[in-house]
Amino acid sequence: MTTDPERARELMRACHERRLEREGIPMVLALVDERPGRSLEIAEDAAARGEGERYAELLADYTRILTPPPIFEEGDETGLVTAMQVLAYEHFGPGATS
Repeated sequence: MTTDPERARELMRACHERRLEREGIPMVLALVDERPGRSLEIAEDAAARGEGERYAELLADYTRILTPPPIFEEGDETGLVTAMQVLAYEHFGPGATS
């Protein structure tokens, strides 16, 4: 899968121009239980795993395109937030393309 860099930039501009106090904020959410002695068991669901892999690839593409090093260091929270905003804007909520 290849994400078009110009489209990614357009999406970033569009999501930064939104009026989130009026529209709401689409989000990606992950929960982790970090208490000692606990483990998380995930049922094998091929459809869910495939969907998760697709979103992970998109997130990696958006991160690579929109927050390249050395402007953002790997793991920089601001870069991750930017890439997640674009992913949520384009792929979740009303009018999502996928």
